[in-house]
Amino acid sequence: MRPAIVALASLGIGCGLEFVGPAAPRAPATPANLRIFIWADGSTDSLTIEAMLDPGRDSVGIRAILSDVLLVGTEAVAGESIPQSPIRRYRRSQSLAAAPPVLEITGPMLHGTSPAYREIPMPLVIRGGAREIMLDRGTDLDIPLLVGAADSSAGVSPMSWWFRLQADTGVAVFMGGLGAPPSLLALPSGVWELVSGDSCVAYLETTVSASVGLSSDAPLEPNAYVLTASAFTRLDWIVRLTSPTP
Repeated sequence: MRPAIVALASLGIGCGLEFVGPAAPRAPATPANLRIFIWADGSTDSLTIEAMLDPGRDSVGIRAILSDVLLVGTEAVAGESIPQSPIRRYRRSQSLAAAPPVLEITGPMLHGTSPAYREIPMPLVIRGGAREIMLDRGTDLDIPLLVGAADSSAGVSPMSWWFRLQADTGVAVFMGGLGAPPSLLALPSGVWELVSGDSCVAYLETTVSASVGLSSDAPLEPNAYVLTASAFTRLDWIVRLTSPTP
C-alpha cells in the first residue's frame, strides 16, 4: 500500500483538491407588497399618507424598483430607505380641505411583476362647509359633505361611518351605517332640546379599506404585486346656538 501512496503523491494526485458541495438553493421568488395607510383629521386640516413597500424577490434576488416614487394624484413621493432592510417607505402630508374626494394612488414600478405597478382610488369624506356653524336654536342642522364614491370594481370595500352630536348633557344624537354617509347630514331642530348650553360639538368618523391583487380562491403567483390600503377620517364641527336658552 505504501508504494502506491508514494506514487500518487509523486504524480501530484490528491494535492490541492477542492471538494465542492451542491450549490446552495436560491431563495424562492415572492410577491411584492405595498401597504398604504391614510389618516384625515378635520380638526387640524391634515391629510397624511404613509406607505411601506416590500419589493419581494425574483430569480436573481431582491426585486428591482424601476421607479421609486409613490404617486398621490399627480404628486410624486420619493421613497426612503430603512436601514438593513429592502423595504421602502413613503410619506406625504397635505391639506385635507384641498384634497379631492377620491385620492388616486399609484404604487412604484417594479421589475418583473404583473402588472409593473398598481393603482387604487381611495374615497375620502371632506367638509362641504365651515367647521364652525352659527345656528338659531329653532333651525334644523344641515351639514354638507363631499363624499368620494367607493369603486368596488377597483377593490375598494364599502365605507363605514359614525356620527355623534356631543352636548353638554352627554351624547345627544348618534347615527351611522355601512356604506358612504349621505352628502347632507340633517338633524331636526328638536335635537336642541337636549342641549342646555349655547354650543355643542359634532363628530363624523369614517373607515374604508381596499385590496388589489389578492384572490380568495387561488394562491399568489411569485410575480404578483399586492396592494392593500386603509383610510380613517375624523371630522368635527362646533355648533353655536345664537338664540337665548329657553
